[in-house]
Amino acid sequence: ATKELLSIMPLREASIKADGKYGKKYKQRVKTYIRKELNSKTNKRVNDFDIVDSNRDNLIQLADIIVGSINRSLQDDKNNSDEYIKIIRKKIVRLQLLDLGK
Repeated sequence: ATKELLSIMPLREASIKADGKYGKKYKQRVKTYIRKELNSKTNKRVNDFDIVDSNRDNLIQLADIIVGSINRSLQDDKNNSDEYIKIIRKKIVRLQLLDLGK
């Protein structure tokens, strides 16, 4: 999912923070991908990638809320699913469902 996000991001430069729950192996794999694939083969540049504790980072908490709202809005079995996305709908650049092999 991270590779897909980085491949479609509409930014030329970025600094990225990710939730620390994924651990050191995840961080290393993403850093390797950024260095070998993204920064060297595209016009996109990730200047910094860091793993942070979501309990101590307001931006990661905000991202969790936004992702949760989008997820809830896609659940047709919930009677108020549209309410969760209504406030952020105008800010969504692209919404793409990923097939994660489930």
